Amino acid sequence: MPRDATVAENLGDLDCPYRGLSAFDRDDANRFFGREREVEVVLARVARERFVAVVGASGSGKSSFVRAGLLADDAQLAGGAIRPAHRYS
Repeated sequence: MPRDATVAENLGDLDCPYRGLSAFDRDDANRFFGREREVEVVLARVARERFVAVVGASGSGKSSFVRAGLLADDAQLAGGAIRPAHRYS
């Protein structure tokens, strides 16, 4: 990800956690924060329900929430609590 000169001045070698318009992915889970409670709620619901939809306005962070929040937990994936749809196609 390109670095802004002002970011480099203020953060030095640290990476800026803001990804702009790019979605967070599983590899970014350590920088995805502030939605821990929502992740817990949805994971609990996934354990009870067969289908849970994540909906919201364009640009609200749905992809980041799913990729860096819900899918970041390897235990949830390994235990079968979350099965991404691509596995069924």
